[in-house]
Amino acid sequence: MRLLSTAVSALAIGLLTSPGVRADGCEEVDAQITTHFVFDQRCKKDSPVGFCTEGTVDSGPLAGTTRFTVKTLTSPTNAPATLLYTGILVITTRSGTVTIRDRGMLDTLTGKYFEFENVVGGTRRFHHVRGSLTSQGAQTMTPSGFSGWLAGHICLSDGKESTPGEHSGRDERSFHDEDSDG
Repeated sequence: MRLLSTAVSALAIGLLTSPGVRADGCEEVDAQITTHFVFDQRCKKDSPVGFCTEGTVDSGPLAGTTRFTVKTLTSPTNAPATLLYTGILVITTRSGTVTIRDRGMLDTLTGKYFEFENVVGGTRRFHHVRGSLTSQGAQTMTPSGFSGWLAGHICLSDGKESTPGEHSGRDERSFHDEDSDG
């Protein structure tokens, strides 16, 4: 009987709690992200390789517009159809901006991509935001860009958990030095 009571209590708490916001201040992200290539002056200035995208996140706490700037782009010699990249994704919502360090892989034969994304900062509501996201999807032809899903969580804090140097502005590291601390 005690097991049944515990199970019913857990179920009630789960049903009565908002699915998007957890008690620890974190919010789940599960949204469509759609982008298209841009080759404007800003991209030429900000991207060493000249690739940027703009687009939208359709729902959830990160609903808004996006701008992704590719910082590094390499192709492994043993997998020439694969592109490895790093970059900065900025999502602008009605509540502020979120800045994300991104590293991903694009299979140029299938057009499919997968990304690991580390939320590193933001403005206004997202001033002390942190989180981990993934994105996966495929290249689109009309418009030329990408369509996929953005999933994971973002956590808002009052700033007490921030550590020195979080906003140091260090250059983006490539896949090859991702495991080194230098």
